Amino acid sequence: LKTGKPLPHPLFWDAAAINDVSAQSRFYSLETARQLQDLQLDSQPGSKLGRLASLRTHKLSHQLVWRAEQGKIALSTQESNHQSLSELEKGLEAELTREQLANASALLLEKIGELMDEAIAAAGVQPDRVFITGGSARSPLIQAFIRQKLPQVPLEGGDDFGSVASGLARYAERLFGNGQPTPT
Repeated sequence: LKTGKPLPHPLFWDAAAINDVSAQSRFYSLETARQLQDLQLDSQPGSKLGRLASLRTHKLSHQLVWRAEQGKIALSTQESNHQSLSELEKGLEAELTREQLANASALLLEKIGELMDEAIAAAGVQPDRVFITGGSARSPLIQAFIRQKLPQVPLEGGDDFGSVASGLARYAERLFGNGQPTPT
């Protein structure tokens, strides 16, 4: 802003939080539209805040998050990836790199490490293997993190998406079923 203060982070968070109904309601509210207009008037020359306003006006949150997801998937097999954002601004492109993804993922990886430590402590033994699954299991960043944390333990995987659904179904059966396992 012209005052030197940073822009309010919740605006950006709400724009990207497409699975959070409250966040999306806030982002697409008239109050946010007015706030964005005021912030644009108070922003430094050359501010890119108009892009956020355009994102809101044209209801492009899902499109932007989808582009980010496609970039993240591409970074599983490539060092960098370009994502077109031309629906937001003609000719606009984002260059994504594994290094950027690693920096953005640092806190998440730290949390994963804490959960791993808790699981190992609760089990009272070191694992003889680690099974990773889900779309993120394909990420070299996650694989490298786990290998660094447990260098002597082999990593295994399977049906990255089917195993997540199967695991959730089994967990739901335990929570809501009659206690009898469902035949598979």
